[in-house]
Amino acid sequence: MTAATPSLPVEPFTAYLQRRGASATALTAGEVVTATIGLLRGCRSAHRTDEGATWWLTAHGRPVVVSDAGAPDVVSTTADGLDRLAALTPDRATRDLVSRAGQAVATRSPREWEAMERRLFAHADPEPLVLGPLTPRATIEPPVVAPASLAGGVFDALDTGLLDDVQRSLSRLRDGWLTSSRIRAAVIGGALAVVLVVAAVVLLPGGRGSAPSSAPTATASATTSVVPHPSATSSWPVDERVPLSDDATDVARTLFAQISRCGSDLACRGALEEPSTFRRESLLPDAEHADISLLEDFGGVIVVRVADATRSQYVTLVRFNDRWLVRAVETVADQPS
Repeated sequence: MTAATPSLPVEPFTAYLQRRGASATALTAGEVVTATIGLLRGCRSAHRTDEGATWWLTAHGRPVVVSDAGAPDVVSTTADGLDRLAALTPDRATRDLVSRAGQAVATRSPREWEAMERRLFAHADPEPLVLGPLTPRATIEPPVVAPASLAGGVFDALDTGLLDDVQRSLSRLRDGWLTSSRIRAAVIGGALAVVLVVAAVVLLPGGRGSAPSSAPTATASATTSVVPHPSATSSWPVDERVPLSDDATDVARTLFAQISRCGSDLACRGALEEPSTFRRESLLPDAEHADISLLEDFGGVIVVRVADATRSQYVTLVRFNDRWLVRAVETVADQPS
C-alpha cells in the first residue's frame, strides 16, 4: 500500500488530534469536513484493505495512508480515526455527521461513502487544518532553575549505580575517540545521517522546485492544510453507468417485475436481493405496477417510494457487479396522496 501523495508524512494523525485537543484552538466545522473527507477518500483509494495501516499527515495537512504491519487494517484504522475526530468536534451537528461517517466506513460499502461526502460538503465549506502554532489551553510557568544547579539536579535524580555506568561509558567513548579512527568515522557518519534526515523532512515537502501552494490559509500566522474539493475532482473513478434520477423509477420497476416472475421460488428471489441484515419486508403485490417515485439517488444506491391504494413502502436498491439488487423494504405510516 502506498500513499496517494508525494509529500512526506510528518506526523501521525492521532498525535495531531492529541495536540489539537490539548490546545485552545477548537476545531471548526470546516476543518472537520476537510479531515473527514480526506480520510474517506484515502481509505477508498487504498490498494489493499486487508493490510495493517496508520494515518499520517503531510506537511500540508493532507491525510495519507502508511503501511504498518502491526496496526489494524485500513478500514478499522479509518473508522477509529473518525471516532477520535468526532470526540474532539465541539458542535453537535458536525459531530453527528462524523460519527455517521465512521459507522458508514465500518458497515457500508465504499460506494455509499459518496453520499456522506455530499452531506459533509452541504453542511460546511471545507477549511484547511490549523497545524500550528497551537497555544495550550492553560499556560503553566516552568520553575526557574539556576544554571549552576541544573546539572546537579539531573544527576541527583539518577541511581548511584546508573550514574557510575554512564560515567564509565563516557570514559570509554572519550578514549576510543582519541585512539580509534573507526570510532571517529562512525560518530561523524551518524551525525551526517541525522543532518540529512532533518534536511529531508524540512525541505522536501515544500521544495522540489514546485510552485507555491494556492490553498487558502486560516490565519496569517498559522500553519494550515490544503482543503478537498467536491466529488467532481475525487481521486476515485465515478461509475457513469449509474442511471440519472429520472431513470431510477424504471430501474425499480424492472427489478420488481423480475422478482414477481420468480413467484414462490426463493432461490430466484434471493438472487435479486442483497445478502445483508437490513430490514426487508415483502414487496407490495404488483409492485411493478404501483406508483413509484424517487426519494434519493446516491449514485450506487437509490431509495424509492412504492405506493398503492392502501399503503406505501420505502425500498432501497443497491448496484452490485453491474446489476441492481433489493437491499431493504420497509412499510411507512404515511398514506399516498
